[in-house]
Amino acid sequence: MYSNSTDLKFSNETTKVSLQNKIGAEACNVLMELRNTGQLCDAVIKVDEESFMIHRAILSACSPYFRVLFTNEKFEINRQEVTITDITVDIMRSIIQYAYTQDCCINHNNVKSLLVAADYFNIIGLLRICSEYLISQLNAHNCIGIEKFAQTYFCQELQQVAHRYLMVNFSEVYKVSNEFLQLNVDNVCEIFASDELNVRSEEITFNAIVRWVDHDPGSRVARIGQLLQTMRLGLLSTEYFVEKVKSHEYIKDNTSCKPVVIETLKFLCNLDVEKGLKINQNNHITRPRLPHDILFIFGGWSGNSTTNIIETYDSRADLWVKNTNIKSDYRAYHGTCVLDQLIYIIGGFDGTEYFNSVRCFDPIKQVWSEAAPMYTKRCYISVVVLHSFIYAMGGYDGQVRQNTAERYNKSKNQWSFIQPMHHQRSDASATVLYGK
Repeated sequence: MYSNSTDLKFSNETTKVSLQNKIGAEACNVLMELRNTGQLCDAVIKVDEESFMIHRAILSACSPYFRVLFTNEKFEINRQEVTITDITVDIMRSIIQYAYTQDCCINHNNVKSLLVAADYFNIIGLLRICSEYLISQLNAHNCIGIEKFAQTYFCQELQQVAHRYLMVNFSEVYKVSNEFLQLNVDNVCEIFASDELNVRSEEITFNAIVRWVDHDPGSRVARIGQLLQTMRLGLLSTEYFVEKVKSHEYIKDNTSCKPVVIETLKFLCNLDVEKGLKINQNNHITRPRLPHDILFIFGGWSGNSTTNIIETYDSRADLWVKNTNIKSDYRAYHGTCVLDQLIYIIGGFDGTEYFNSVRCFDPIKQVWSEAAPMYTKRCYISVVVLHSFIYAMGGYDGQVRQNTAERYNKSKNQWSFIQPMHHQRSDASATVLYGK
């Protein structure tokens, strides 16, 4: 049993947090007002012909650069003004606004200049905000440029996210991106050689190579042998390789391509002759790329009992793999869905007990966690995801078939009943169409 003092302490802590937020916002407003009216300002930053009156303590708290500058004894003795070069007036104004309010206006016109300035002044919070903005703007046209930009200014997270966007969406990127056409041969080879490149077939890789060479054939045709060596040519069909690759005008009379063409032809001929030939996944021309789309199977009914086995299917390699490192619990007739890259196993039956429990699997970390249980036990359940909510409908609780339905709010880890269906249903399919 909790004592009254514990309850009071909890209430006080909650109030304290909200007061801190309120006081923080009010303090920012007061400090900005003091700067705008020139009150208590003790230094001036000059950019071009514009002068900004500021409080040294405020900028020093925001930026180690300004802290070193303003705590220098010579600054105190000799002058109250400092001139900043290689920055525009608008960017300096945004820097100062961020120092006072922890906020500033970021758009596609100023984000790169702001990030460069934030890097120069070592303003970590503004760097993070600029990176988050660029991440939100990633698309097939700009992902390569944003990755290179992030690499220049050592924004590791931004670089990783942009690179992953390129790898996952390459099938679209190579078709529309002018940045792709401007890459040098080493950059292009690095992309094509990556196991993480998400292409449903190596035909896409070949088309991308041709498009890149087409942009400047005079200097790039000589590099096509080097590019072909980055492909998984052994994963192409013999017909496609002979008719589209080997006979292509860039390749058929190119001596640099002959070794890889001969190697691939030998492999494909052996594969056609020996239908059961086991593919060596360490061979560079046949090694499958890492799958970006995987089908998971959790538990189910096997023979006369439930099973806890997890299997995955890689459509690119046409291969089922049994996961021996981690298992599900014994469960069948459950519902499954994906929300925010997490897999939810909902309800079900283990041969004896009917479940209202919900388990959550992180396929990247390969760990299980428990989510809030449903109000009703359900197997043969219908499950869908809509607008970041999970809907669980109908099912069988061991006694009767259900017409009730529940909705799961992930942010609150909470289920709630919604309007029941008109009829009892179990073992029914469910899907989403036009937002319904």
